[in-house]
Amino acid sequence: MTPESLATQRRLVPRWRSLALTLRARELGLRGTPKPAPHLSPEMVQRLERWRMFPSIVSASELVEIAIVECREGEALNAARRLIAPASTAAPLVRAQAAELLRRNGEEVPDKLVHARPTDATAWRDLTRLHPHDALAWVELALHQTVAGRDKRAERSMRVALQLSPDNRHVLRSASRLFLHMGDPERAHDIVRRSAATRGDPWLLAAEIALAELADRDPTFFKQGVRFVDDGGMFPHQITELAGAIGTADLLGGGVKRSRRMFRTSMVDPTGSSLAQGEWATRHLGVDLVPHERLDTVSEAHEAQAFHLYRRARFDDVPCACEAWSRVDPFSLRPYEFGASTAAFTEDFPKAEELSARGLQRNSDSPILLNVRAFVMASQNRLAEASKLLRQIDAKKASPAFRHLTGANNGMVAFRSGDLAKGRQLYLEAAEGFRKAHMPMPSAHARVFLAREAHLAGDPDAPKLLLEAQKAVERLGFTEVSFTLEKVETLMGIAPLSPRKPNPVPPRPEPLPTKPRVISWSTPGWTRPGS
Repeated sequence: MTPESLATQRRLVPRWRSLALTLRARELGLRGTPKPAPHLSPEMVQRLERWRMFPSIVSASELVEIAIVECREGEALNAARRLIAPASTAAPLVRAQAAELLRRNGEEVPDKLVHARPTDATAWRDLTRLHPHDALAWVELALHQTVAGRDKRAERSMRVALQLSPDNRHVLRSASRLFLHMGDPERAHDIVRRSAATRGDPWLLAAEIALAELADRDPTFFKQGVRFVDDGGMFPHQITELAGAIGTADLLGGGVKRSRRMFRTSMVDPTGSSLAQGEWATRHLGVDLVPHERLDTVSEAHEAQAFHLYRRARFDDVPCACEAWSRVDPFSLRPYEFGASTAAFTEDFPKAEELSARGLQRNSDSPILLNVRAFVMASQNRLAEASKLLRQIDAKKASPAFRHLTGANNGMVAFRSGDLAKGRQLYLEAAEGFRKAHMPMPSAHARVFLAREAHLAGDPDAPKLLLEAQKAVERLGFTEVSFTLEKVETLMGIAPLSPRKPNPVPPRPEPLPTKPRVISWSTPGWTRPGS
């Protein structure tokens, strides 16, 4: 059987991709500020004075940086022009940031004034040697090293970036995501929590709240974040992830009323990540939170589109959305896990095999991908390959949920190897294990697959096993398990117990634990329930 694709708890942790994509997603600044502060911050005044007295590349880049963060871009136009001047010696990423600031403020900036950006780790390494004090270049190098699976090198590069710019929003959000990827949520949280910039920055407040949950801590700045959102003094895009992070925390803590309000605020002008959070929360709040048009207009909406397609039972279209998602979230396993699981669920075995292989290249120990790939192999009677994959799963490290999933797939291998008694035993143990873990959907799914494999093996008890599976699925209402059951009923020539009608948005909220146990796993920002 395959894992439940949406049975995970998502957090609004920062996305980490290139600076160019981050700028394009408007995560480092806005067009002005809706309620200008009557006075400039002391740090802003200090940098303005330094620029006016000593107009160098360093003072210009410092002013552009704080102007973007504090939404005072008009104060830094001259500094930005200095950075992109033909004679400027500014690093390419500094020039790119200045160019984006000018373009947001209505100025035309020819592409020839912005250097082409390197495209691989070697080129970024050369650039950091040329500009060793460019923190953003060190972040880009760390990203390429992470994608290449060189986590230790990426950590060293990120430490340099943090030393150079310890309060830079892009550096902090990127560093926190790297340490989550490395399985250290406490360190990821500490980096953001301890920064002097966090208290006054909604993007860092959002990260602090989400990271605290993953580190199994109480957020330090939760009340501050609520005040930021309720004050109404910022553009909706600037607080979209903060509102979504608060809404998620409230949802998991049982505060449904404020959770819905926060998600509505988050959806006014969302990022791709906050849009995906809205799609995830829809399943648990029982109301459709995401305006349909946002799925077509928001930058980097591929993850949300994948969730939406799955929730609308358009399973065949999900893998394509996941492939687009993987291109904007380059080191995350989740696009491959979600896409491969869904492809296997629809019995598109070539696509499931392709996506699982690509994911396993990034992390060869993923229990989701190993189970999906084993299911695909067993479904094609490639039993030796399936058994080998299942043996690679470390039962001591896997959560109980994945031990049950692995047991079910071993049951499939046993049935197809001719050992019907062992196959039935393994499936029933998996179903009972899921039930005891309060996971009724995979429990029912295991019973459906047990009936199918029993029928294919010629077991005379197959109709009785199917009846038990039908009763288990009927108690759930209409879910993705219903689709598997319908296929098995058709295969066995047995009618359903009662008519079924799809309901893409659950009529009742799905229960969530008030304080889930957090598990560090391969994709930052996700935890598994029932573990």
